[in-house]
Amino acid sequence: MIRSDRNWSARTTMQFRKGAYPNAWAVADVRRLRELAGQGISPGQAAKLLRRSESAVRNKACQHGISFQRQVQLGLRREAARVS
Repeated sequence: MIRSDRNWSARTTMQFRKGAYPNAWAVADVRRLRELAGQGISPGQAAKLLRRSESAVRNKACQHGISFQRQVQLGLRREAARVS
């Protein structure tokens, strides 16, 4: 498809200027997300603390390889298995 509009590229670059995405993730937000996941906090709780939707938190965690697995519960199960 050929675009006949000459200003098309100028308009698309305007869309990507700094500040065009007010909810963009900052490096500090991703660090905080990593810390919260390490503490065993659920994605829903992390979303509230980061003031984002739960799906946004899950997606960003997946992009950065951050796992929200129930690390605390898994550890408790292993300890219970050892005691039994």
